[in-house]
Amino acid sequence: MPPKGFANFDPIFGEAKSELHEEPASSSSFRPILFQAYAIDSSRLRILASDFFSLSWGRVLTVSDLEDLRDDIGIGGSWSDFVDYLKSALSTGEVKIVSSDSDSKLVAFKSKGLPRITFPLEKLEGPAVSDANATFSVSLFQAYKNKQKDCLKVTTSLVPNHRSASGGRR
Repeated sequence: MPPKGFANFDPIFGEAKSELHEEPASSSSFRPILFQAYAIDSSRLRILASDFFSLSWGRVLTVSDLEDLRDDIGIGGSWSDFVDYLKSALSTGEVKIVSSDSDSKLVAFKSKGLPRITFPLEKLEGPAVSDANATFSVSLFQAYKNKQKDCLKVTTSLVPNHRSASGGRR
């Protein structure tokens, strides 16, 4: 049985639908809320969500936290099945931020009728907001660079060898 953890958990980025109890007074218009879920290491998962203006939330979850969550929502099967469902719900399912004065959470589900995964979030303030936004930005840039490299590999594998005007290979 493989160990429980997040060894092969690639960062997930997305936009969460907003269900805010109250829009902040400092916000002149609605701003999208983006989220990120990534493995800090093989035993901890971090979730960040922000509008990069006045709202930011975060949460670090351990394997034990997620095992409890798995039991609470009743997803059976192996640990890897649960992590696959988690990845799928965050990357292709419906994700929303639900927030009130006292409570904030990220809710994700793959499709209607399937279990909802709810992650309680903590509102970030002060330097923690800057740190979270910096982490999010750098991670997003790194994911972009990795996708760019993947595209270049595919593109170069599809292009046949060219011959120069002198007849030799380039």
